[in-house]
Amino acid sequence: STILAFADKSSNFKDLCRLHRDTPLHHIQGVHYKDYKLLLDHEFIKEMKNIQNSEGETPLHVAIKRKNIELVEILLKMDEVDRTIKDNSKKTTMDLLQATCNQDEKWKQMCKVIDVDPNSRTTYVKLEADLTHMRDIISLVAALLATITFTAGFTLPGGLDEGSGQAILARKAAFLAFIMSDGYAMCCSMLVLFCIIWSMVCKRDKSALLIDRSLVLLKQSLYGTLIAFMTGVYTVIHHKSVWVAIVIFGMCSVVIIASNRILSVRLPKLIPAADEDYLQ
Repeated sequence: STILAFADKSSNFKDLCRLHRDTPLHHIQGVHYKDYKLLLDHEFIKEMKNIQNSEGETPLHVAIKRKNIELVEILLKMDEVDRTIKDNSKKTTMDLLQATCNQDEKWKQMCKVIDVDPNSRTTYVKLEADLTHMRDIISLVAALLATITFTAGFTLPGGLDEGSGQAILARKAAFLAFIMSDGYAMCCSMLVLFCIIWSMVCKRDKSALLIDRSLVLLKQSLYGTLIAFMTGVYTVIHHKSVWVAIVIFGMCSVVIIASNRILSVRLPKLIPAADEDYLQ
């Protein structure tokens, strides 16, 4: 109650906490569950839940290290709490929670009750992200890829034999590579749609995990679609214009390499930005 009264009367309380990289949530302990809940229901205090201290620790980091299970439970139930923030030791709260659950059955049971899996990891999606917006965009792209790859499976390069109805180039290695990569891309895009559908009926943690995995599958679908395009073009023109097939292979390969997330990290180091004085 003292903290809440001070927060209400001090207009720059939050700014001071940010300036000194310290909040009441980093220190409070030894009170009842309802008191923690009352504190975190306060507007000012709620906005401090992701502030890092001088060691890079959020209130959730500190609470887990102090084995404050009640505060940890409340913070884990809050969707706005960022569990992906790393402290100065490069540890996220989920890393600490996983280690604690492995040592204490009580903590493991608590995570099970609130449906939090400390072993799950997301690569692209954060819990505080707008999952509905992401779900809409991913499902649209996946449906488009599924349509393209499904159609490509029935408009085969080289055409069909009028007598038997079989693919004319069915024995060619490039054609087989085309049909396999096209089928792979279609299956991945369909799996993305199934993941998105299931994410609609799951809790936020599971939804974020499913959407994160769907992004991985979507990337695989894009790779498969590009490979199908490359091999399809090669199948029908390599006898007449092999150089065109090589150019298309090169362009599509650049797209595949550029789409890798690692490149976005390393590219600025390989190709530094132009000097501002030079641009002027």
